[in-house]
Amino acid sequence: MSTITPPPGGTGSLRAAVREPAAGSRVAIEKRKWDGTVSSRSSGWLLDDLDGARCWLIPAGTADERPRLGRVEHPAADTISVAAGAWWIVSVKLGADGEPGPYRVDAGLSPGRPYEGVLRWVDLDLDLILDGTDIELRDHADFQHRARTMAYPPEVREGAWNGIHDAAYRHGTAMWPFDGSLPERLASSTRELLGREPVPAAQRIPTISR
Repeated sequence: MSTITPPPGGTGSLRAAVREPAAGSRVAIEKRKWDGTVSSRSSGWLLDDLDGARCWLIPAGTADERPRLGRVEHPAADTISVAAGAWWIVSVKLGADGEPGPYRVDAGLSPGRPYEGVLRWVDLDLDLILDGTDIELRDHADFQHRARTMAYPPEVREGAWNGIHDAAYRHGTAMWPFDGSLPERLASSTRELLGREPVPAAQRIPTISR
């Protein structure tokens, strides 16, 4: 069984066994690049694991810091995410019609336990947008560039592609988490934790940031 070489940012601290916040706790969510730089930092709610996979909710309007881009965004819709596989994370929000918007799949290293109130995961650039029967792969060029300049190990390059293919297969066969359970969990979580119905996106096409 092969092991994954830790990124320069240090996954050792990401996996540290410290007191884990309970479901329903507020945590910071950090998306990092392989070199340890922070791509996105936001605040959300830790949810009960789904089928053993870590799950979280980021409310609409929450400040999303983008240090690499030098700006702060405020997404207009509630978003739920789950680390569905070892190599990918899927997120979804509701569209303006109240139906699930496109699923976004990020190739990446799934988060371990929250460490000091922060849930961190490593983004590996490749993005998959799944909307009905439409499939769009994004940021392939970024993946190639960063795999070279940030020295992704071979098992990480392979893992990123395996994650994308796994997600596409599961979506095409309506397997979990593409079986309708994630949008339902989004709705139930916003009612339970925020005391309201989920806020939909203004448009069905999401804004994709790198």
